Amino acid sequence: MKQMFTAMVAVLTGAALLAVAPPVSAEISDDLRKEIDGYVEKHLAEGDADTKAAALVALGRVADGDEDIKTLEEYKSADDGRVRLGAGLGLIIAGEDEGESFLVGELVDQSGLYGILRSQITILPDDKEASLLESLLESETAKDSVRRDVLRYLGEQTGPLYTMVTDMLTSSDSARRKAALNAVKATARIEALDAASEMLDSSNTDIQSECLELALSISRIPGKRSDAQDVLETAVDVESDEIAIKAAYRLLDLQNKAGVDRLVQILKNSDDVKTRLEIADTLLEHGVTLQTDVVKPMWKAAKKAKKKDDEEAAASPELQQALLELTVASGDSDVFKQLVKDFGSTTFSDRIPPSKAFGYSEKPKAIELLSKALFEGSEEMRMNAARSLKQIGQPGALDALKRSIRQERVPDIKKEVIAALGTIGNDDAMRTLQFNSTVRQPDMKIAIIDAIRESGNSKGMETLRMFFSARNTEVQWRAFMTAMHLEPGAGMDQIDQVFRDPPQNFISDLEELEIATLRDLYEELLSSDNGRVRRQVVDSMVRIGEPMMSLLRNSIVEVSVPTETRREMMMILSEHKRKQDVSFMERLVRDLGQGEIVVRAAWTLTEIATPDLEASFRGWLGRDNALLNAVASYGIASVKANQEG
Repeated sequence: MKQMFTAMVAVLTGAALLAVAPPVSAEISDDLRKEIDGYVEKHLAEGDADTKAAALVALGRVADGDEDIKTLEEYKSADDGRVRLGAGLGLIIAGEDEGESFLVGELVDQSGLYGILRSQITILPDDKEASLLESLLESETAKDSVRRDVLRYLGEQTGPLYTMVTDMLTSSDSARRKAALNAVKATARIEALDAASEMLDSSNTDIQSECLELALSISRIPGKRSDAQDVLETAVDVESDEIAIKAAYRLLDLQNKAGVDRLVQILKNSDDVKTRLEIADTLLEHGVTLQTDVVKPMWKAAKKAKKKDDEEAAASPELQQALLELTVASGDSDVFKQLVKDFGSTTFSDRIPPSKAFGYSEKPKAIELLSKALFEGSEEMRMNAARSLKQIGQPGALDALKRSIRQERVPDIKKEVIAALGTIGNDDAMRTLQFNSTVRQPDMKIAIIDAIRESGNSKGMETLRMFFSARNTEVQWRAFMTAMHLEPGAGMDQIDQVFRDPPQNFISDLEELEIATLRDLYEELLSSDNGRVRRQVVDSMVRIGEPMMSLLRNSIVEVSVPTETRREMMMILSEHKRKQDVSFMERLVRDLGQGEIVVRAAWTLTEIATPDLEASFRGWLGRDNALLNAVASYGIASVKANQEG
């Protein structure tokens, strides 16, 4: 996929893209001012709208006296909006206060404000840009879309501009706070977790809930999951059980003990049966083993309350069952013996609790009894047996499961048998799944695919290949994702077919992959014919951040990647403003020759404006590209201003 810079074709055309400029810092020599004035005069006389706008920005950088300000003022009434914006930017850079009010008036009704902010307004020094953006947010005539675009833009910036949006996360204005939260979640930067910590200190439970929402969002990003744990560990101790439980559940997903400890505490002390049942079920789903002396008293208390006809306890036999299962999982031998006895009862209702609870014991006796129960006449008993054997996942049940999958006629029970084969996961289980993969029903195929994924056994690839070309797109997608986890190379071979029309939530599925696998996959998807796929991949790269930056740089110069996607990635690279990207952007300008990617790189370099860049800027003056010449004049002035400052 990677090509040499010289292979790039000159197809990149469009409006000028301006990057952030350094602040005005000092007096500029008369000779340099005269030189820049000469360039400005030429570009204003001969240039197109983009070149004139860039020339006006350069004029603002060297403006000295009423004559220069008058020139900038004159262009405020230009027919082309790009030129008017250039004049306003020049006035602000020159230190004229009226420039801000003029630009607010120009921008407040713009329907495509977000693009203008990224491509032109970003030229301002951070302090002046912050003032302008705050004025836009506070403008009485600004539409909601304007405020949304400003916050979205701020969420993509660095330094003080990014701090502007994170500071809004504790605002008393709920609408602004929500918009800021959405902007910060979109980029999912680690720095946002500092703001999240401050949000937790708020006495406002809405702000605390939004903090949790932010931390949960970041915790799902590859490479950032562990960074969010400090905030989540703090969140489990807040007064609100609702917030604490949500934080604890995520910590449980991340295998963090703090989550288990908090859930157990609430399980013991809460008076809400529904909450306790949800916690108990979640602990069971995650395979958490509690100490017998912790969980057994809770189970006994639930039994005692029921016997006393406690209305609330009696209304939740499910809670009593869940606590029984946690007690069995703790390894209590006395309880297990009683369950074996109850399972042999002639009263059917007495046999149901042990048929469910045996799934949390790996004792051979439990496997033996459940294996026999797979063939009882009661559908309920067969379902419980299959689910329990799935929970146990031991080879001792394999023969019974193989026989059951042949004989079972109830689809839902058969799916549980398939799932049980997946948890066993050995080669014999995989062969059994393959033998049954000729089923026609899509939901049964999905059950087999999910079982293969659960197994983690690459032997299941032989079965998955049968589903890659399935007509049902969900079957096809599940097979692809399972392959990407088991044998990524086999999954990559299916990209063209699978990504013609992937599910709406496909990115969240992909972000479960390992970073190295995801990087290889994204490298291919950036050349996809599906624009929705490319856009979501780029957004994901932004959220993941540093691990994707080398891919982003490589793809900017990759001719197989569509132009609009390369342009967007250049925007992102510019917004990150990494000094280590200086040489890359210099090569872009040198080797690509023209186009808006080149201009964007050039303006980004004018922000850095270190003395060693002056030679590059002066080299651009000799290029047959009026817009690049205008940018170069601004860069030269910036270098000198920084030196003399």
